Amino acid sequence: MAQYSGKEGLVYMSATAAGAAVPFLYNTEWSATFGAARTEVTHMGNINMRYVQHIPDMQFTISGYWDDTYDSPWDNARSVDGVRAYMYPTSQVLTKYWYGPAWFTMEDMTVGVNGAVTISGSLAANGDWGQY
Repeated sequence: MAQYSGKEGLVYMSATAAGAAVPFLYNTEWSATFGAARTEVTHMGNINMRYVQHIPDMQFTISGYWDDTYDSPWDNARSVDGVRAYMYPTSQVLTKYWYGPAWFTMEDMTVGVNGAVTISGSLAANGDWGQY
């Protein structure tokens, strides 16, 4: 089993659901949440809470440095049919990644006197995602 540095992570994204994916931002971080919504089904006589689980959910957050020559974050956020995204934990193993159609939301731009201009956003599934 191998371990990898996060410095080699990659994000590729298209500006439309059918467009060609290209490297996205000067990424500094991305994270994923894999889970599923649950509904409580506890009834009298149970000795603990009980739940039924619904279909899986996956969401990603992305952050990086702003580049004034690169409009993809804004173009992707305005896409009427969503984007296509590819999330690689490391460029060292390009056969392991998550991919699928998504809605991209541009969430934050931070400008501070003591730091670089950064932007962040999130992806939520807009169709079926796969994993290699």
